[in-house]
Amino acid sequence: LNVRGIDPVTGRLRGAVRSGTSNYVNLPTGTHKVAHLAVVTTANTNQAVEVVDPLNQTWKKTNTVTGDTLNVACGTQGDVYSLDGNCGVMKRNADGALMWKLTLAAADKNHVCRALLVDAGTPNDAGTDLVLVGVSTGGDSTKAKAWAYIQLNDNKIEKLWELDPKGYVEEFAISKDKLYVLLNYPDRNRAYVRVYDDYLTN
Repeated sequence: LNVRGIDPVTGRLRGAVRSGTSNYVNLPTGTHKVAHLAVVTTANTNQAVEVVDPLNQTWKKTNTVTGDTLNVACGTQGDVYSLDGNCGVMKRNADGALMWKLTLAAADKNHVCRALLVDAGTPNDAGTDLVLVGVSTGGDSTKAKAWAYIQLNDNKIEKLWELDPKGYVEEFAISKDKLYVLLNYPDRNRAYVRVYDDYLTN
């Protein structure tokens, strides 16, 4: 319910609306008191990825599994990388054709990936695209992982490394040939930024 009986500031007994809530329906739905509350659940349909260029040419594709598209990134040639389901990532070319799809080997079936970075400026031309994915929520945080894949020719990919940071990966960033990883440790109530020098090695 959105009503609290005691004012949190003054401690007075009074009906007060909880902060951050609003009416779902602005108009009164009846003249009697509420006698029953029910939970309504709607189907979680597949999310669609859509690209619109300046010339208004559009393509729209649906994810291969049911669930939200939690992150999208672009590659060097206008390719689109998107998270697919809880622990999947897929690549579509500039025309929307599916090039490859990868299911990551998460340590917990409830892990969900939200962190995604596609970097085109890898040192020494290590690959056309470096794809970084990390577990950000769900399941056991101490078993969360992160992965790095390099895009090869003929639409193939190769796993560069697998990281076990013992916490959730919230975000990646690359600057001056260093990899910055924002890590969340809910079991410690702490968050850290970890920096890696040789992130292009195994």
